[in-house]
Amino acid sequence: MRIGTLAVLLAALSGSACAQIAPLRINTAKTAVPVVAVLEERPAGAAELGPLTTTTCLNRFWDSRPGWDVALDTAKQQAATMGANALTDVRYEEGNVLLCSTSLKITAVALRVP
Repeated sequence: MRIGTLAVLLAALSGSACAQIAPLRINTAKTAVPVVAVLEERPAGAAELGPLTTTTCLNRFWDSRPGWDVALDTAKQQAATMGANALTDVRYEEGNVLLCSTSLKITAVALRVP
């Protein structure tokens, strides 16, 4: 009995060691989201500020918004801290974060549009 329990415990610990640890950003409804446009194409005269990647945990029962909307708000906040007022080339992927069963990863390019 003890050997079986030990085997299960070791299997669980070794499986969790393969998980990725990434910084999570949690938006609350009280946080103001900056105005950052999401553009399909890069406008002429826009300055590229660089790529950004955010991973957002979506295990929040108190937020009724769709997960992509919550994750996009996080990306907009990061873009605003870079001095951007627009995002382009936005891509959504499944996130892989330890202790978060549902997460979303967004990659995009931050732009400063005059």
